[in-house]
Amino acid sequence: MASDMAVSVKQLQRKLKALIDKNPMDLLRDFRLKQAASFLKSGHQVTIASDKCGFSSVSYFSQCFKAKYGMTPKKYQGVCNSRL
Repeated sequence: MASDMAVSVKQLQRKLKALIDKNPMDLLRDFRLKQAASFLKSGHQVTIASDKCGFSSVSYFSQCFKAKYGMTPKKYQGVCNSRL
């Protein structure tokens, strides 16, 4: 991404941090978690959502998901299904 913007990696990291208070890895993780939430809403299993979104393990995925959404992926799925 940095080379596409003709800046160094470090410069891109600094600019992102200054503008949106996130680094590139935070942005990627947030994007993956949003995708995973969509998969969970549509009924995919937690392991499938984790795999499809590129997480290295289900436990790491669950940890990240809970940090962002305040509940486990399974509980999130249950809440979404109960609203239907």
